[in-house]
Amino acid sequence: MKFLKWLFLLLGLAGLIAGGILLANVWIDLGRLWAAVRGYNTGVGDPTKKIMMTVGLGTLGGLLLGIGLGLPGRTSRSVRNQYKNDLEARGVVVDTEKQN
Repeated sequence: MKFLKWLFLLLGLAGLIAGGILLANVWIDLGRLWAAVRGYNTGVGDPTKKIMMTVGLGTLGGLLLGIGLGLPGRTSRSVRNQYKNDLEARGVVVDTEKQN
């Protein structure tokens, strides 16, 4: 599983770098395109803010999705209690008092 974890990590990192490069290219092309539109005085609004908001929301959504997928499904307390219950079901005496 460590191999898959590192593979996905590297692929995700490569995707982020490629996305950043493509975003920089779009930013440059959008500047050139906007300069050409200004020359014709068409009255078309600047879409740069909407594009940046879309990129930001997509990035935030991807980050939150990754965190949500990476978090464990159960807390350590529930895992510990389940393990203790399994041991007690087998007849093993579990000392519940903390040792100093």
